[in-house]
Amino acid sequence: MNHKDIKSYLEFYPSATNQEIAIHLNKSVENVKVMIYRLKKAGVITTENIDGKRYITVNWEVHGNVPKKENVDIHMKEGLKRLADKILDTVEHESRTDYILEAGRLFIKIYDRL
Repeated sequence: MNHKDIKSYLEFYPSATNQEIAIHLNKSVENVKVMIYRLKKAGVITTENIDGKRYITVNWEVHGNVPKKENVDIHMKEGLKRLADKILDTVEHESRTDYILEAGRLFIKIYDRL
């Protein structure tokens, strides 16, 4: 999926949901969310909420510097590391086994995302 594909689709279907966009482009909803985020951040698209429904306007004149995946990954990794530190601080002196096990499960989920 590239920026042009999603921009073209949104030009014709400005109220499309992430799920609809994902189906049309044969991508995961998570990929679509990331792409929408990057396009908004670059100013390539704008969103407006009208009566509880999202409408997206494509700004074809704006080519924007769409953030690279690596930059988004860096921010996500930093956030996940801070979350892991908070979990570790919370359970460091915990004696209840169920809390420690839950913390372990959270660490595994965080590790999988890194």
